[in-house]
Amino acid sequence: MSYRVIGIMSGSSLDGLDIAEIEFTFTSNPITSNPIVSNPVTPNSLESWKLIQAQMFPFPSNILNLFTQATTLPILSFSRFENQLTEFIGECCKSFIHSTKYIEVVGCHGHTIWHLPDEHITIQACNGQMLSTRLSLPVICHFRMKDVSYGGVGTPMAPLADRDLFAGYRAYLNLGGIANISYKDHQQSWKAFDLIPCNQVLNHFAQILGQVYDENGKFAKEGTLSQDLLVFLDNHPYLKSTSPKSLDNTQVYQDWIQPIEKFYLPPKDVLHTYTHFIASQIQASFLPATGVPKKVLISGGGGHNKYLISLLNEDEHLIIESTDADLINYKEAILIGYAAILRYLGLPNFIHSVTGAISDVSGGDVFHP
Repeated sequence: MSYRVIGIMSGSSLDGLDIAEIEFTFTSNPITSNPIVSNPVTPNSLESWKLIQAQMFPFPSNILNLFTQATTLPILSFSRFENQLTEFIGECCKSFIHSTKYIEVVGCHGHTIWHLPDEHITIQACNGQMLSTRLSLPVICHFRMKDVSYGGVGTPMAPLADRDLFAGYRAYLNLGGIANISYKDHQQSWKAFDLIPCNQVLNHFAQILGQVYDENGKFAKEGTLSQDLLVFLDNHPYLKSTSPKSLDNTQVYQDWIQPIEKFYLPPKDVLHTYTHFIASQIQASFLPATGVPKKVLISGGGGHNKYLISLLNEDEHLIIESTDADLINYKEAILIGYAAILRYLGLPNFIHSVTGAISDVSGGDVFHP
């Protein structure tokens, strides 16, 4: 059985809305679990998959402005913002999808506004019923809450794709707004966690220099290292916490960007120092757990940062590999499409050894037009 799926991702780097159309083929009708009660032993018979098309839609300025205000909006204003964002998502989807004839389901991650799993709070802005009605298709969103309710941190979701769609690597590194990693430990259990803020910090200081992002790490390469800032970063409390752990976008701004600004350094020096910090944390924090040699698949926008990749390549124990540019750029949208079809079929789409939940779950709210 083959299923055409749309995956939609709005990442923390705010570079745009990623939409991918993917076809997933199963060897037979999967034995599905009850869609309400998860069954962690349900087999997954995925045989193959292929990316049909993908596109990024830049956010208009009014949406970008609302993103910066979202955490402080009163409930009525937040609901209006959520509907406005959903209307934008719907219009992008309509222009992207040539025909709904073959589309089985749409998976939309929504934009993360709050992610505080210790308080059982995880909010991804998307009005699923509105989007389903606009597209006349089933829509699945709000993926993370069920894992959180089972005691997990609801993130990262990436190991699901790493395990089933991108097999063959020792470790997986996603350099998005937040850098996260996934790998199998010595007991062959999947482990993953948010490592450190990545493009959120780099983009912030690149924008002070008048650019949306630091293309190829050009500004970072021109800067100089600040030992004081590096000492602060190396001693950040988040680094001392144990996995499973995750970062919230608001925490990135309050606990990382704002303290960095108080060093009053030239933006190029911040970019240089922070890029070196990213590289050192990747080399020191997660790689010792994965053994050597280390064949690592890079994805996310940071995979195009030539200066950062050059620093990573200085480690002789690393074998940095990338794949097709569309797969690098749209890996998260592909992941959401895959999570959606698994949820649609009642199959688990979270790995409890990653999130810390008591069992694998099939997460996501399903809306029908």
